[in-house]
Amino acid sequence: MTEYVWCENIRKRHSRLLGKLAQLECPSGWEIMIDQLCLDIIKHEVFFSENPDYTPVNFVQIKEKFGGLRAYYEGGKIKNEYIEMIRIIVRKYEDISTEVCSFCGSFPAKLTVKNRWIHPVCSECEK
Repeated sequence: MTEYVWCENIRKRHSRLLGKLAQLECPSGWEIMIDQLCLDIIKHEVFFSENPDYTPVNFVQIKEKFGGLRAYYEGGKIKNEYIEMIRIIVRKYEDISTEVCSFCGSFPAKLTVKNRWIHPVCSECEK
């Protein structure tokens, strides 16, 4: 799959989190949301980063599936125990993604089926 043009900018901004990532497979309307996801992870990792047993988060894959964001990652652990706060942050963005327009990033959007694909679409982009 061809990577979206906007992906290189976000990859540069968050190279540590997205460095191992093979591809971002998301619509451009989610760029700001994915940027905020990365910023929230970075903000919370500050609390754990001084612990020598902490393994930093590295996203393995971020994609759109059935109209929602799916973010798969490695790390976010202390002594092989996942940190619940990291899971909560990722889950929050997966949940809200179904209400963020995949075309323009507007909120609210509703899940719409178009050409057999499910997309969250705002009323303006639906026209």
